Amino acid sequence: MNRWTDCAATYYDEKGYDQWRALGKTIAAQGADPAFVADSLARFVGADKGKRMSVLIKLVRPSGSAAIGKRTEFPESLKKYAKAYEALVLTACEQEVEEKAQKEGPEAAGKLGDQLFARLQALLQAVAGASDFRHTGSQAEMVRAIDDRKHDLLAAMRKNAGKTSEKDEADALRHDYTRLVTELKSYGPLEAPRLEHLYKMLGKRERFLSGDLGDVMEEFDQLADLYAIWSGSFQKAAAIAQKSGLAEHLKYKPDIERYKKLRRANGQSD
Repeated sequence: MNRWTDCAATYYDEKGYDQWRALGKTIAAQGADPAFVADSLARFVGADKGKRMSVLIKLVRPSGSAAIGKRTEFPESLKKYAKAYEALVLTACEQEVEEKAQKEGPEAAGKLGDQLFARLQALLQAVAGASDFRHTGSQAEMVRAIDDRKHDLLAAMRKNAGKTSEKDEADALRHDYTRLVTELKSYGPLEAPRLEHLYKMLGKRERFLSGDLGDVMEEFDQLADLYAIWSGSFQKAAAIAQKSGLAEHLKYKPDIERYKKLRRANGQSD
């Protein structure tokens, strides 16, 4: 209940806080009935999809956490890719390669794998290059999800082609590293405008103005979500580098110290 009301207070207005608190009491009084919780939240959020949805998202998935769910967003520039994303990324498209091999043989499966990979690559370029995302964390998470699906697809294609030797696995590991480094490169451009906005609001002061609290918190939330994805991918690259003696990923390590310094300027702990 405390996290419920604290979240509502942070991300909503006074009237909304009272409404959320009343809903929380109603849900708590019914015990742990998932269906009742789901129905109650659906009715409540459905009546005001704006701020209420924002509060719900923060409750279910706090800023800086990517542990639950698969976040997606399709701004105007990406609306035409929504169905492709569901079919290629949210669905295990690599299974189509195995199914094709069983029905029509390895050669047909190999051609299908190439086609799926090309579609994933085009999707990745579109998502990474979009400039109209509302949530930076969503964009970063979609980039990572596409990249992870490419990894799974390539594994299926290697299996289909019979490339399972130690040398093949070593080559695949190096390819994974290159893929991860490319992914890491995409996060800096997503971080830059958020940091620039924060530094602009801070100016030469030691503390942010109280009147800027809403904008400041929004930027912190966006960066926290981005760093959650970025750090996870960096750790994956570091694990491969430790085995292979590679170091290119080090150039793209998230500089979280700048973020922490800005948080301190807002009176927040690290």
